[in-house]
Amino acid sequence: MGRMDAVKVTFNDGVTETFDLLVGADGVHSRTRGLVFGPEEQFSRSLGYTIACYRLPDRYGIGKTFQMYNEPGRMAAAYCTPQTDDLLLFFMYQSQKPEHVPREQRLAHLRKVFASMGWLTEQFLSDVDPEISVFMDAVIQIQMPTWHQGRVALVGDACDCPTLLSGQGASLAMGGAYLLAQALHNTTD
Repeated sequence: MGRMDAVKVTFNDGVTETFDLLVGADGVHSRTRGLVFGPEEQFSRSLGYTIACYRLPDRYGIGKTFQMYNEPGRMAAAYCTPQTDDLLLFFMYQSQKPEHVPREQRLAHLRKVFASMGWLTEQFLSDVDPEISVFMDAVIQIQMPTWHQGRVALVGDACDCPTLLSGQGASLAMGGAYLLAQALHNTTD
């Protein structure tokens, strides 16, 4: 940070620039928030679940539907994507605390957690290429007492993530950005 009427930013390539305002809209694990407000842990509220997802070709007859299977503490779902015969597989399970499973261990971890689960679950987990990139994250909320500090402001999941399970992250981000733009428009400073 530079003088009080500007924000000094250093980019990954080492280039430094100065701005009147910096808006961090970089998601639930915001680096901007971490640099300006401190560690994520102070704003993160775990909801006790982990999610994972990846794509597979539809060899199961899911078609243009959303299908879900639940057992106590775990859930598997498959739903269509805009691409023909393409599925997104979604898994969720209870976890005592946020897990950070290394990328190369995620598929094996899911196979262990979902072993002996009914429906097509084990087939989904065995039909996948072991080299596939599995997205995995804790289900958390971000709750901050303020979304700005000096000339740095946060919008969207960076400051008020309701959790990806709400399906409202993009709506809240757009609403927050609109209100920020309106506040900036209405001030002379």
